[in-house]
Amino acid sequence: MNVYRWWGMVAGYVDVVVHGRYPERFINMAIYNGMVLWDVRRSREAVYMKMSIPSFLAVRPLARATHCRVHVTGRHGMPFRVQSMRRAGAMSWGVAGFFVVLYVLSSVIWSVHVAGLVTLDPDVVLEAAYTHGLRAGTWKFGLDLAEINRELLLDIPQLAWAGVEIRGSVAIVHVLERAMVPPELLGNYARPADLVADRPAVVEEIVTAMGTPMVKKGDVVEPGQVLIKGMVGQQLYELWAKGWLGQVPAPVPRAVRAQGIVRGRVWYTFTVYIPFDQKQSDLTGRISREYLLNIRGQQFIIKPSYSTRFDRYVQQERKLVLAAGRNNNLPIELSIITYRELASRGVHVTLDEAQAEARRLGQRLAAESAGPGAVIVKVDTRQAGQDEAGVTYEIVVETVESLGVLQVSTFP
Repeated sequence: MNVYRWWGMVAGYVDVVVHGRYPERFINMAIYNGMVLWDVRRSREAVYMKMSIPSFLAVRPLARATHCRVHVTGRHGMPFRVQSMRRAGAMSWGVAGFFVVLYVLSSVIWSVHVAGLVTLDPDVVLEAAYTHGLRAGTWKFGLDLAEINRELLLDIPQLAWAGVEIRGSVAIVHVLERAMVPPELLGNYARPADLVADRPAVVEEIVTAMGTPMVKKGDVVEPGQVLIKGMVGQQLYELWAKGWLGQVPAPVPRAVRAQGIVRGRVWYTFTVYIPFDQKQSDLTGRISREYLLNIRGQQFIIKPSYSTRFDRYVQQERKLVLAAGRNNNLPIELSIITYRELASRGVHVTLDEAQAEARRLGQRLAAESAGPGAVIVKVDTRQAGQDEAGVTYEIVVETVESLGVLQVSTFP
């Protein structure tokens, strides 16, 4: 049906109501003759449907043969819009001309700015960009942004990075100078650090890439306990101090940034209450769509929705940005908002169903609490109480997940 609806918006279709004694024969004969019709609905008095324009033009013989009367109640699609635009005359041409002018104006770079400079003169960057075609009055379609970024780095040695961004009709050259990298971009990344536990667990696996492991499989760790020490050479120094390495120069321990993988078993405990009488929401099948056109922040309603007729609904929005080539988006956006009606119905759950729901709820809560990549290996449920309205469960979820966060330390 969606294919027919979208094709109908292009080729055109009509809303048809059929009256008569045998509307079923009319529908069967229409399908047999290859006519395109969809969204067929029956009432006591008539049959309603949507029909393509060529099918409607050939429907008269079938109506006579089945003693039915066919009436058009609505016209949709591009042919009828074009016809109405022809009737509108100068105003339609003016609207079309407005969009053409808007398209042309939004396809040109009107200004170029530089962002991120600290000591370098902006004119140096603007002059280099001008040399490589990035200037006011340039068409956006012919710009090779990757090539411009590369040429800027070659022409200006003081730059460590350059990136051109197109925002509508404005080009912004983002740069980063070599000698003036902001300290906040580096943070503590280059400083020595330990890998410490961030939650209580039992170590299941440890793989050390840099540093000294301080725990082994099966150890119980607490939050803040060091898992991998950010230090290398300490064990060699201790062996040298005991004289086990012979007459060799003393090894010098070196502070590093600990790297490795530590996974452990973690247990989560939750208490949940499951009522026996619940409400469940189901889709009724009724849909309403709203079409909005956004032009430079201004919103225009092309087709309003009838979602206000729905007491409850779920909403889904899809945005289509008009583009004119790679990295050249027009300031025009089409939003399609779909509203799907919901209906509530009461359901009564049994003890087994309540336990299954509690189990699913415990798994979801554990997944939210655990870190990324966690695997649930075991779920235990125990009934902790019950009354007339519902039942209480205690859920213990066992997971295997990554442990450890980096903690910057000051080493001697």
